[in-house]
Amino acid sequence: MDNIVHSIAIIAVVAITTGLLRYLPFLIFRDAEKVPNWVYYLGKVLPSALMAMLVVFCFRSTNFLGGSHGVPEMIASVIVIFSYKWKKTPYLV
Repeated sequence: MDNIVHSIAIIAVVAITTGLLRYLPFLIFRDAEKVPNWVYYLGKVLPSALMAMLVVFCFRSTNFLGGSHGVPEMIASVIVIFSYKWKKTPYLV
């Protein structure tokens, strides 16, 4: 029974945290007539920066000098890039 209570508590904390993070900008800028320029800057720069961080994170443990020489990772990357170009998604810089 403790596992169920523990699981429900974790789900509740995650749900509340997610909700707060999503509503926080609306609460902060509720009365603002104009959103600050740095918020627009972050909205323009962060998506590309996060995608670059994810690429570095995914390739950080790839051994290009041994075994498969990173071929599976490169094949997966080419497939992802091709699918982004094919579907014309804005996430590929």
